[in-house]
Amino acid sequence: MIKKKYIAIDVGNDKTKFVLGGMEKDKIVVNNYYISNTPSGTMDDGKIINLEGLVSFIKESLKKSGIRGKDLVLSITGTGIITREVQLPKSTDEELEKILGFEAQQYFPVELENYVLDFKVLEEIDEGEGVFYNVLLVAVPVNQIDEYMKIHKSLRKEIEAIDIPANNICKLVYGESNLDKDLESIGMSGEIAVLDFGAKTTGVYIFSSGKIKFSRILLNGSKDIDGMVASHLNVDFEKAEEVKIMVGNLISDDEINNPDSEDAQISNMIKPAIDNILGDINRFVEFYNSRSVGKRIGKIYLCGGGSKLKGLDVYFANYFNIPVEYLDYQKFVIYKGKKGIEEFANNFVLLVNALGCLVR
Repeated sequence: MIKKKYIAIDVGNDKTKFVLGGMEKDKIVVNNYYISNTPSGTMDDGKIINLEGLVSFIKESLKKSGIRGKDLVLSITGTGIITREVQLPKSTDEELEKILGFEAQQYFPVELENYVLDFKVLEEIDEGEGVFYNVLLVAVPVNQIDEYMKIHKSLRKEIEAIDIPANNICKLVYGESNLDKDLESIGMSGEIAVLDFGAKTTGVYIFSSGKIKFSRILLNGSKDIDGMVASHLNVDFEKAEEVKIMVGNLISDDEINNPDSEDAQISNMIKPAIDNILGDINRFVEFYNSRSVGKRIGKIYLCGGGSKLKGLDVYFANYFNIPVEYLDYQKFVIYKGKKGIEEFANNFVLLVNALGCLVR
């Protein structure tokens, strides 16, 4: 039985995801969900630029979907959010807050009075000379978080938390605590990377045995590809996205066997854009592998709307020469909604961030 239900909202540049659910033992239970196009001119790189328009859209979406509840959790993202992993002496939360109050500036190359700081203890380490904590520090621009905080007031709901994608995905995959999980049995042991392909950004998150080790946001996404297709076919972005998903195929041989076909031309346009994103991701992967003595990323998982491109998993596996697959909802979620299970399974890659918000 679910202890407490939440409404999780993940507002993306392209689509907004709503999920109603909570935790039942070690699984996320989904009672309802809804996905809708984010209104143009309301969001930009995770920042709210039209609060009134966004709130009006959220109210309408909640009513249309039949999602009801009083407790809200939000996912916040964007290239303006900075994360750092640091090592500090083992202390209470209150003591850590005081330490960071004095030392945080050395970790962030910004004016910290313009940011809201938070932290999460990742693990305890005994190095012989003393016991330390590995701590994840997060700095979010004040003006960005302030706009998000206005959402729950406008909706007249209680705000439970505002979380970042790296932590949401970590909680989805490992739960609030991975101590009782057999990570080997669910294929999540060792070093893994999760790539979250959004419309305008790509999240690169690396985890090691249930702990966040690396988190970055790239300003490249699936809209880069849509733009190329739209220009080539002289159609709008919505039609271009439809063509990309229906026709685009990264492992098709059409460009060799039938190079003059439209399918081949679409594939030839898509690959350079994907290669550009791959190059940026690879720099992060090489950086992580170089500083992780004796440990290397052994598997990559894909999620996000942009990951629906045909052949993306095989293309990435060939590039990195390691296994690449999609996150499997059956390992983490029990679906009890009215929509069909096939529809939910197809939409799961879009819902990952919102689902992770439900793990409290």
